[in-house]
Amino acid sequence: CPSCARPFSRAEHLDRHLTTHLPSNSSKSFICSSCGKGFTRKDVLTRHVRAVH
Repeated sequence: CPSCARPFSRAEHLDRHLTTHLPSNSSKSFICSSCGKGFTRKDVLTRHVRAVH
């Protein structure tokens, strides 16, 4: 990653990771309807809902 120097062996994993460096107001577009916490990826929101709620 050019922003944090984290290595990735697959280009698609780097592309997915790069969204974490976007400004917080635009990158957390997946919001938990139970607690309001925001996530950058839908799969992470789904994992949160299953684990926490």
